[in-house]
Formats: sequence, C-alpha cells, structure tokens
Amino acid sequence: MSDFNTDTSASSTECVKQDDCSNKCHRMCHSFNKLDAIRIDQSHSLCRRLNKAVEVIENTLRLYLPSNGTNAEDDGHIFISFNGGKDATVVLHLLHYVLYKQHRLHLLGPTIKVIYFDDPHQFPAIEQFIKDSLHSLQVEPVTFKCSFKEGVERAKETYNLQAVLMGVRLGDPYTDDAEHFHPSTANYPAFMRVYPILHWDYADGMRCNG
Repeated sequence: MSDFNTDTSASSTECVKQDDCSNKCHRMCHSFNKLDAIRIDQSHSLCRRLNKAVEVIENTLRLYLPSNGTNAEDDGHIFISFNGGKDATVVLHLLHYVLYKQHRLHLLGPTIKVIYFDDPHQFPAIEQFIKDSLHSLQVEPVTFKCSFKEGVERAKETYNLQAVLMGVRLGDPYTDDAEHFHPSTANYPAFMRVYPILHWDYADGMRCNG
C-alpha cells in the first residue's frame, strides 16, 4: 500500500510540473505572438520602435556571438545587465523573443550571460522578482558584489566580454549623446554598450510587457 501511495504522489508531482511547464510555454507563446502582431501593425504606436529594438538585438548577436553562436559551450562575449527594473526587464524579454525566433534559446545563460550586481540595500520584493524572473528562464546569472565598472573589468578578464545589452532610455543619466551602439568611455574597459530601447518611453515598456 505504501508503494502505491508513493507512486501516486510522484505521479501527481510530475503532473504539476508538466502543467506548470505547459502554462509557462503558453504564456510565452501568447506574449511572443503579441509582439509579432505589433511588429506588422504599422498603425500601432510601438511598431517602429519595437522593430528597431529587435534589429539592434539581432545585430548585436550577429556582431558579437563567438563561432556564429552555434555552440552553447562558448564563452559569452555578450552580456545582458539585469537589475529587476522595468527597462531591464523589457530588454531581457526582447532578447528572449529574438532568441526564440532564431531557435537559439539554448544560448541564453551559457553563452549570452546575464550579469547581476548584488546590492545589499536592494528591496526584498525586487530581489525576489529577479530570482523568479531568471528561474523562469532557467538562467543562472553571473553575480558581482561590486560596482558596475569593477564587474565589467572582471567579466572582460574572465569571459572576454565585448558587448552589454542594457535597459537604458533617453533621459537616463549620461544619455545626452547616446546611440543604440555606444562605445564605453576611456575610463572603462573597451566594450560596446547596447541600448535597444533607447528611444522608448515609459508607456512603450508597459505596452510591451502588458
């Protein structure tokens, strides 16, 4: 009897896992279908800026992925900075979308690495959101407990970092002369800052994630 009960419990647990996976896949497909629809609807206010953001990410992958991005085991030349903020979440979502469209989701994590700067003063709710977001993508971040500059220096030494995707918009600090591909300044290691949603506004991000 105990064996029967154990088997039933295991089966139920497996069903829950399968249902959870199915729900996640359904939500992802629904979200990506929505982006597809926006991209072809020229009357949509986000159409032009969304297509530009996708183009910037596609060009980043084309220019900076090692070995043409075919091997998940390759060191990551591309990083995406993720701090749980709205804009960073939008860029992570768009990167996920582009990789899905290119049938290269397996590269997120092993090759295209998520860089996270652990802030001891971070709000617990944001900390949990970051963990939940990366867990849902099955991604383990590269975590640094230091400044952004120090983290980039270490990532440059360890992974040969070449480009960092960032959720930066015009109006953020130091963006007066920013472009979608913005080389690092002389006091930083040489790398490319990539701003896919540079010309988006707050409402664009809400429409993209909504």
